Amino acid sequence: MRLRAHLLLAALAFAATIAPAQAPNQPITAVTHIDFMPNHTDAVPALTAYVAHASHDPNLLHIELFQQISAPNHYTLIETLRNRAAYNAHVTAAYTLKFRTIISPALGSPYDERLQTQVPIP
Repeated sequence: MRLRAHLLLAALAFAATIAPAQAPNQPITAVTHIDFMPNHTDAVPALTAYVAHASHDPNLLHIELFQQISAPNHYTLIETLRNRAAYNAHVTAAYTLKFRTIISPALGSPYDERLQTQVPIP
């Protein structure tokens, strides 16, 4: 019984260290690493066309595309969207689905998208 109480206290202490839930209207930044197989650089025009199209999406606040210097077939895409609902609308938009379908056969590793929120600095 005592062990259960200690485990419960440890779980509660750990839960207190987890960041609070995201505010519903807080911007979301998606940082995506896109690695094409070296012989599939023909997918790069689809990537640049996607960025050009996405830059007109009203849900998107900011978009940037970077190419890795030491591995020119590796790209990082950074997209900041208005909030979680805007992100959900963006990833289900026809042009986003088309882009992901086009580049899928050329990927050398899984599509690696990580969602971020800005950390306030006092």
